[in-house]
This record gives sequence, structure tokens and C-alpha cells, in this order.
Amino acid sequence: MNNNIFVAGHNGMVGRAVHEKLNKNGQNSIFTIDRKSVDLANPEQFEDFVLDNNINEIIFCAAKVGGIKANNDNKFEFLYQNSVMQNNLFNIVRKHKIKKLTFLGSSCIYPRDCKQPIKEEYMLSGRLEETNDAYALAKISGVKFCEILNQSNSFDCRALMPTNIYGYHDNFSIDDSHVIPGLIRKFYEAKKNNNNNVEIWGTGKPYREFMFSEDLGDAISFIHSMKKSDFYKITGPKSLINVGSGDEMQIKDVAIMIADIFDFRGSITFNSSYPDGTPRKRLDLSLLDKTGWKKKHSIKEGLKNTVDWFRENFNSIRK
Repeated sequence: MNNNIFVAGHNGMVGRAVHEKLNKNGQNSIFTIDRKSVDLANPEQFEDFVLDNNINEIIFCAAKVGGIKANNDNKFEFLYQNSVMQNNLFNIVRKHKIKKLTFLGSSCIYPRDCKQPIKEEYMLSGRLEETNDAYALAKISGVKFCEILNQSNSFDCRALMPTNIYGYHDNFSIDDSHVIPGLIRKFYEAKKNNNNNVEIWGTGKPYREFMFSEDLGDAISFIHSMKKSDFYKITGPKSLINVGSGDEMQIKDVAIMIADIFDFRGSITFNSSYPDGTPRKRLDLSLLDKTGWKKKHSIKEGLKNTVDWFRENFNSIRK
């Protein structure tokens, strides 16, 4: 049987990276769809697409995502929209016995004050960060669906929990982006308009582990291609695995790195009236290391590549 792989969310930053990596690897039977044609929140449309194209593998990168402000201001939408898409996904996987599913979550599933580095087993061991608890709950439900389905040998569901991602095709809006694209946009605007100060939301003190989207796309493709027996030897039946880079920095230091790339020589101020979110989120990558996968970019290289791409594509990107 051919491996007909559906990459859900291929227009997003991570989905694009996965799609491009599969193409480079010579995978011919890759299927994608735009939301205008098939709404994954519509169960009939989603199911018909899977059946019409004989889909037997799914890499699920589709999600409603946003930065700390967007998550905190729109909790209902983040919980509802992600839950609806995921519920449809897992119902289809179960009903039609989809051969393989790689489900993408987020490191925000772990408790706010989690022991560092964060092991996969720490999920549900404490309270979530309130600013993104709605999104986290949706992703936790996805992890549990994978675990439940895997109790039957008929299924192969893999739950990948990435760290903070940045890269090409990101959302560079100042209001609802994640930290790195938001900083890139702010320093770009300051440089263009000859502003001498850039204000950053929060104290700049929290630590984050950052991963370049091209590396994540490579890691997802690598893990999805692993034999079932090899993967489960590493993760066990829960099939939950952290995916990160090991590049952990304080947000204030990332801001300085981006300022240097733009050759910004003004002042940087921090507005503590905005929330910081989780103080620290460093993932334990012991299981990932056992797969044999290695990142290809340092954070310095990833940031420089992203800024260069942003400058070249400024007029056409979401901002």
C-alpha cells in the first residue's frame, strides 16, 4: 500500500517546513488542502477528503496559535477551535484505522512551575500557566487521545511536543505573534523609522528554549519516518516525545541578539505591566537524543536566516 501522507496545516510555519522536507526526501504521495476547500473543523469535509484521497498517514500541524497576549485574550477560541479540529482528527483516525498519525502539540502542556529540564512524564503534574491554559488543555487532550488509541496495536499515534519555534512564514504581527517574530518586527520598524527605543512586553527575565522551524520540520519528518517498533522502544506506549534544540536563553538576551542583527544602537526598555508567562521552559531531550536526530542550526544562524527572510518578504508576509 502506498503511503499517502496528509500534511494538515501546510500553510503555517511548521507545516510548510514539514512539507518542504518531505518533498526534498523524495516523498511523492503528499496531500495538502487549503481551509477554503476543506475546513478541518467540519467533520464531513475532513472525512471526505481523507477517504477520497486514500489517506493512510497524517502529520497534524494544523492549529490556532498565537503569542501570550492572543492566548490570554482569546481563551475560548483557542480551546474551542483546536479542540474541534482535533476531535474530528482522532475520530477519523479511529473510525478508518489510519495507519500512522504524528500529532503536534506544544511545550505549554507542562505545568507552569515545572521541574527543569522538563521530562515527558511531568505532564499533568501541576497547574498550567494561566495565560495559555486554554491552548494547553486542547493539546493535552490530543496527547491523551494518542495514548488511548495506542492501547490497541491497530494504531500508531506519535505525540511531539516542540519548544518555542521561530522561522520563515511566521506571524510577525506585533499584537498577536510569538516572542521572536514580534521582536523582529519591532526592531525592523525601529530601524526603518529611526526610532531610538524599542519597548518589549514583560520583564525580559523568563528563559525560553528556541528552535528554528527548519530544524523542527526536519525532526518531525525524521520521527514520522521511524519504524513503529524503533519509536516505541524509546517512548513506550504513551508515545510522547519532546522536540527541542537545547538553545535556552533569557528573552532579554534574544532581544539583544536580534538588535545586533539589525545593527540597532538605541535603547531597549521592558514594560513589566505585560505578563511574562511561564518563568522557564527547558525541555529534557533525552528521548529525542535516542532517536539519533540532530539539529542543523544554532540559534545565531536561525535568527540571521529568519531576519534575512523577513526583510526579503516583508511586503507579502502576515504582519
